[in-house]
Amino acid sequence: MENYFRNKNFILLISKWKYHLIVIAVIAAVSAYAATFLISKKYESFAVVYPANVLPVSEESETEQMLEIIQSQDIRDKVFNDFKLIEHYEIDTNSEGWYTALNNEFESNVSFTKTENEAVKINVIDEDPKTACLIVDSIISYYNQKVKSLHGSKSFEAMLTWKNEVNKKKNEIDSLKAKLLSYQKEYGMLNFDIQVEKYMEAILQGRATPESKDWITNAEIVKNDYLETDSLLWESANMYYENKKTYEGHVRDYKKHVTYTHVITSPYIADKNSYPKRLVYVIFAILGSLVLSILVLSFIESKKQSK
Repeated sequence: MENYFRNKNFILLISKWKYHLIVIAVIAAVSAYAATFLISKKYESFAVVYPANVLPVSEESETEQMLEIIQSQDIRDKVFNDFKLIEHYEIDTNSEGWYTALNNEFESNVSFTKTENEAVKINVIDEDPKTACLIVDSIISYYNQKVKSLHGSKSFEAMLTWKNEVNKKKNEIDSLKAKLLSYQKEYGMLNFDIQVEKYMEAILQGRATPESKDWITNAEIVKNDYLETDSLLWESANMYYENKKTYEGHVRDYKKHVTYTHVITSPYIADKNSYPKRLVYVIFAILGSLVLSILVLSFIESKKQSK
């Protein structure tokens, strides 16, 4: 019942002062609408991109990884310098905390959000529609450069590591070849299995020569070492070619030119301002003025009734 009387009093109050409230609402609407012309127009430009040619780190998804990198301070600093945002945002570099103020202003005009489809939306607002569009483009470009740099440093390290492995294996092969060559010169060992078969056959058939007997005698002395060296040479040669293939793969990775984004929606120069939103200002002005007016009128009416 108490609520009923409160509602009834509220309706009576509105009814009594309705013309005044209408006038107040109209004045507030006109004032708010006029005030929006004093606010600098801002234009919006955006892009929707997907990460490409990257591998997720730890438990982060590719999109989360992209958000981390694209918001890095070095990318911001490049945008600050390219577009002279200190002057553009009218930041006083002589004041304390100017760099923080610059970053805060940037964050109020530039946003990065993950869409429900795991893409990243880059949104920029600026008083100059062309600048807004160019900033979006630059952020995408600097992101590609940043990822290329990160991948390039890893590829370069891997390339050097495998180059060392290739060189090490080549030196090992050269050493083993030199050792086999010494056997060839000193003991006449060219192809152990074929020579053994040939000389043993000659001995068994009674056609042995001093040369064949000397070779068999030497073979018994160096056989194990020769065969081990020959086997190591084949193993080293196989490993050398495997390492060389891996090394060449890292060289290709280091030198290849790839993009690390799929641009789904490209930024464009807006032909209509996005801010201020005049209707929003007008609605809030009307609601605010009406609420304040009703509170004041309620106070006045309650004072009258108490007398």
